[in-house]
Order: sequence, then C-alpha cells, then structure tokens
Amino acid sequence: MANIEPIKPQETLGQTFDRINRQFNELDNDVKSHKTSKQAHKAEDIVYSGTSNVKQAIDAQGQRISDIVAQSGDDITEIVDARGGYTVIGDRLGAADERLNNKIIVTENPPAVANRLEGSFYFHVTDSVPIPTDNDNLRVSPSMGIKILE
Repeated sequence: MANIEPIKPQETLGQTFDRINRQFNELDNDVKSHKTSKQAHKAEDIVYSGTSNVKQAIDAQGQRISDIVAQSGDDITEIVDARGGYTVIGDRLGAADERLNNKIIVTENPPAVANRLEGSFYFHVTDSVPIPTDNDNLRVSPSMGIKILE
C-alpha cells in the first residue's frame, strides 16, 4: 500500500519531485494489484441492482435453479420458474396483488390530498378535463393524456 508523504509548505516541487514520482508509482502498483486480485472484494460487499449485493443475487439464481430442478418432472420449466417459489402461479399473483393493494387506486372521485393514503398513487378517471382557455401551453388528448408545451 502506498505511503503518502505530505509536502511541507516550505518545500519546492524540485525538492519533492523524486518523492512524488515514487508515491505515484506506488499508487499505480496498488491499483494494478487491486485490478488483478481475485480477493479484492467479497460478493456481499458489492452492490448489485435488484438486490442489495452480488452474493444475494447469486444465491437467488441458485435457488431458482434448484426450484426448477426439484419441480420440473413433467412440468414446463418456464411455468416452474414463473411460480417463483410458490406452489402455483395463482398464489404468486395473489401475493403481488396483496402487496399492491391500496398502492394504485383508479377512481372517478379521488379524495382530497390530505385524506389520501400515504404511499398510494391515484389515477383520476374522467371523460372531460376542463382546459383553461388562457393557457396555450397545455394540450389534452383523450388517447395520449396531458402534454405541457414549452
């Protein structure tokens, strides 16, 4: 590991030139060593999209493969995988519906903002939308929604 020695205020670049070059070389060697290391980072220390770390992602894929192998028999592999650990796909869909319950709400009469459920998203369904006649920057299309022109 590079040993960084600070430059003293009274030192000039010429006085520290050799020391600075040596330290850069040490840092370069550290980086090269890190890049080629097979043990620079443990899987649980690397953040991975979709899970909290690489180890969990690998473990999840391993579990999927185990589930497919254990359940396959005469079943179609894609169906076994779609079950996602549930006995039947319907159970998995039901669990997803339960998690989304009161998260996405489609209504013709949304409550006042103060009375809305926290963490929910409301779709206000209507056949008509009043358009202010004094605003030429707002366009409403029945099929495409609202567009704000700049």
